[in-house]
Amino acid sequence: MMRVAALLVSLMLAPAFFAADDYVVQSDAAFDFSTLKTFAIRTSTITTSRPELNNSIVVGNVTEKVRASLVAKKLIEATDRPDVFVDFNVAVQGWSVNQWGHADKLNDDGALIGLRGRRGPGPPGVLSFIDGEIVLDLIARDSNLLVWRGVFRGSEPDGGALAQKLAPSMGKMLSDFPPAKSAARDGTPAAPLAGARTFGIRNRTVDIDKPELNNRLFIQEMERAVVAGLTAKGLKAVSHTPDALVDFKLTGKDYNEVQRGNAIPVGRGRSVSTGPSPDLFTEATLLIDLTSPSGELLWRGTFTDQERSGPALAKNLPKGAKSVLADYPNKKR
Repeated sequence: MMRVAALLVSLMLAPAFFAADDYVVQSDAAFDFSTLKTFAIRTSTITTSRPELNNSIVVGNVTEKVRASLVAKKLIEATDRPDVFVDFNVAVQGWSVNQWGHADKLNDDGALIGLRGRRGPGPPGVLSFIDGEIVLDLIARDSNLLVWRGVFRGSEPDGGALAQKLAPSMGKMLSDFPPAKSAARDGTPAAPLAGARTFGIRNRTVDIDKPELNNRLFIQEMERAVVAGLTAKGLKAVSHTPDALVDFKLTGKDYNEVQRGNAIPVGRGRSVSTGPSPDLFTEATLLIDLTSPSGELLWRGTFTDQERSGPALAKNLPKGAKSVLADYPNKKR
């Protein structure tokens, strides 16, 4: 009976270690996707030595899913001068959760890495779960610019389960390709506020090492959100001699905190403690400054978000920019 109870607890605990599957797609708003007729799969890499993931069968299945998904979108595979190149990379990270609820990284050989005061590989660890990251890029051949990106993140108890998830995840991201056309917006400014009538975006900085955040498409999306927020307040975007210069900066950090365990009832008045569990998340802070041409800080807004996945941050941060600018010019946050 106690063995069954212990097994029940382990099954209930397992999902707590994993981040929920999530993905985000990003696109160049200025690119005309209707011009794309042909594609070529250029690079397909899985950056791990784990044999259950890095083998010709898995790579072939994922590649075929990408090919079939694009063909279903009426694109034709071409070997000569395709309209767009397709590159994808799969990266994985194993984690070992110790008895205190702390999650340590594992290398592909199963050795603990990143332990305090230790250089090089550490002692062997027990794989508790494995994170997977897929980055799928479409690069326009003529300009060599990234025009579309999909990023998928998910966790599984082992590499075999993650390998089975890769191809369906590619199909899920490409179901959002091509991007829907944005509705036209009225850019006519209302009455000027706080003495500023015009603005110009000066600096755009993203200091987070995540592919769904540190790329030109996401920076474009953030800029569109900032422009929309200020335009809604009556300011007009100009390229020359603006009244206010706008800088936005995004910084972030990954955290590994420990959550206290809970008591789970197992019948007959008995309960089993779950023990501590790791809480892995990323915190991002957005800073928006409006500065006069002479360098005086006119207004500052900040927005902070904590999410278990980068795709969730990529979806929330543009909304956060608009929510911060909704307070302009009445508040400095």
